[in-house]
Amino acid sequence: MKAPAQDSEEKSLEERLYNQPIAVPENPLVHVGRNFVTDQLSAMGASIAVTTVTDILLAILGVPDVVRKSITSVVGPLAEKPFFFLGPYRRNKELYRTLPPEIREEWNVYKKRAISEGIQTCGKDILHDIGYTSLMAPLEFLAPSFFGSATLYAAISYILPVFGISLGEYGVREFGYWNFKRKIKKIGFEPENYVESRFYIDKKVSPQEALDRIAVQLGLDQRDIGTYQDLYFSQNIPDFSGRTSKMRLRKRKYKGEKQEVRSMQVVFTRAVQSREENGLSQFNYFPQIKNKLYHLLPNDGNMPNSIDEIEDERVREFCSQLLKKDDSGDCDTTSVKFDRMYARNKDVAVTVDNVLSDRNFYVLEIKAWKIEDIIAPMRRIMYELPVITTMYGKQELVRLNGGNR
Repeated sequence: MKAPAQDSEEKSLEERLYNQPIAVPENPLVHVGRNFVTDQLSAMGASIAVTTVTDILLAILGVPDVVRKSITSVVGPLAEKPFFFLGPYRRNKELYRTLPPEIREEWNVYKKRAISEGIQTCGKDILHDIGYTSLMAPLEFLAPSFFGSATLYAAISYILPVFGISLGEYGVREFGYWNFKRKIKKIGFEPENYVESRFYIDKKVSPQEALDRIAVQLGLDQRDIGTYQDLYFSQNIPDFSGRTSKMRLRKRKYKGEKQEVRSMQVVFTRAVQSREENGLSQFNYFPQIKNKLYHLLPNDGNMPNSIDEIEDERVREFCSQLLKKDDSGDCDTTSVKFDRMYARNKDVAVTVDNVLSDRNFYVLEIKAWKIEDIIAPMRRIMYELPVITTMYGKQELVRLNGGNR
């Protein structure tokens, strides 16, 4: 099967970033239920069509009623199963088609994901059939009977299992996220939770000027500058309920710090759309909820250049299991180096990062501990500076610029 076609028109990185839409995941419970119902409806249409055609053909052939009814009672559920793979295939095809080539996986990865999701949908359909029958039979025999009662009871028997299965799947995913955090904390990782928003700023306004203006506006009185060096690893951590994940080795050194800080990090990110308290605004706000889990590494000796070089055996083995390796056993990595200036107070921090020196923009990020504390700074930055709101991290930015992978 060939990969979906791509738009081959060459565009500058700045133009591509400017035209990239903001993708915010919907409510995870709604997402699970909507996909399941959509797949159910397409399969239901196939089931009805195949059952109707089979019934007509068997009648034309003169098959006895007992045999004909026996066949038509099972042919629908059998015929619908292949159609449970259409929805996952369409969604993964669209995801592959819309992602930039530099940051997406190979097409085979999305095909395998579609097959896996189709199998899961078939399993959920079996559970739904059991739930439907378990509700419909008692309602038909025990509940009051009236004109249209069968239709009402069928609707109830169909809808309630959909809610139950969707809630169950959401619960399983949230338990998986909780269990992952439990395991990684057990080997010494510490949590850090905050809210972040990221912008690209045109260099017509210098990084120093941008930070000075925002620091004055927001009352950010603590300042420092430093250097960062990150190594991102291709990994197979699940996207728990719309949370995307990254795994990296990080080394940083600020002028105000006596020594550099080294760490191994796993970061979960979930984008949301927020609004001001009165619901009225000139701007749209797309902060990201960050859940960082980090393990501090010793400062003596060289900084690890791979997972295998981490001294702590438990951390090394756990993180090695998360790596996504190719057939030769290699793992794709992306190296990101940047200089950072920051200004902060006890509630908000603003950082300015020079990631791509050959481009006419730089990265500005706002970080706050609570989501309600980030909206006003976002509004001020969008008002004061020529910005592009983005969900791309520095790893994606380097790849989009043709960096290592």
